[in-house]
Amino acid sequence: MRGTASLLDKEIHLSGRLGTEIRLVCARCLEPIRQVVDREFDLFYHPLVDCPEEEELAVPKGEEELGFYQGEGLLLDDVAKEQVLLALPMRSLCREDCKGLCPHCGCNRNTETCSCGTVAVDPRWEKLKIEDERLKEADKHAKS
Repeated sequence: MRGTASLLDKEIHLSGRLGTEIRLVCARCLEPIRQVVDREFDLFYHPLVDCPEEEELAVPKGEEELGFYQGEGLLLDDVAKEQVLLALPMRSLCREDCKGLCPHCGCNRNTETCSCGTVAVDPRWEKLKIEDERLKEADKHAKS
């Protein structure tokens, strides 16, 4: 992490760039992956005593990067952690076309072929499947 910090009256201004590499697991197949984080930041912090009242919780446009600090200042470790977490995707995948794990035997379908065959249909959807087939059959007869 590289950047600058400045103090204007009681406001702390941090700007810079954070670069690191994080080890995660794929959300589908649970294989380890590495996620590169490269993020610029431009943050402003006000003392917690300047925090708005409960009814003023909406953040005005342009002040999305505003935070609050308590006491003598902030811990840069906390700022770095926050920036890393904000840069991570909601769901990390080893690759876009990851096939994931077989829900029956648990094998990684990217590296081995599953012998479980077709996936069983959830019985709660069976009536809709029957109705779909009936409608398709009726549609066939109507076209002939």
